[in-house]
Amino acid sequence: MSHPWTFPTLALALSRSIAAYFFLALARSIDEYFSIDGYFNALARSIDGYFFALAHSIAGPVLMLLYPLYRSAKTIEKSKKASAKKEVEKSKKDNEQWLVYWILYSFLTLLEMLLESLLEHIPIWYDVKLILTAWLVLPPFNGATVLYESYAHGPICRVLSRIPSLTPP
Repeated sequence: MSHPWTFPTLALALSRSIAAYFFLALARSIDEYFSIDGYFNALARSIDGYFFALAHSIAGPVLMLLYPLYRSAKTIEKSKKASAKKEVEKSKKDNEQWLVYWILYSFLTLLEMLLESLLEHIPIWYDVKLILTAWLVLPPFNGATVLYESYAHGPICRVLSRIPSLTPP
């Protein structure tokens, strides 16, 4: 027996509810515009918007720089104190995760500098970068290690093998 909520019916129901919400919000905002309560509500929304924008602008440096910096330093200190074989293996994985993160973050920053004139026309670029960085950084995903092992390891080893003084891992 198939479930009555297939993807097209869910999409249709969602689009109808979004449209209904939009028109209700539009009608409500017209009513609020002409009342004193509406003025204070608009003021409160603009203050909320200010704090949201502030949190949004702080989230990037915290997620992209401060948290990885903290975790990298913590990993270095843990690896100095690791004595048991299991601890050494865990610290080796953590070291790899954070070294790979800094390599990929540097590459992303360089790419962003090169494509700045193109990326400034994409309004959601900062949000996409924030989500990508969260995937790279957060421990449940270990995205940096996954991305490095899947795509970057082979090309980097080929480049390093061409340089006589460097040998690939």
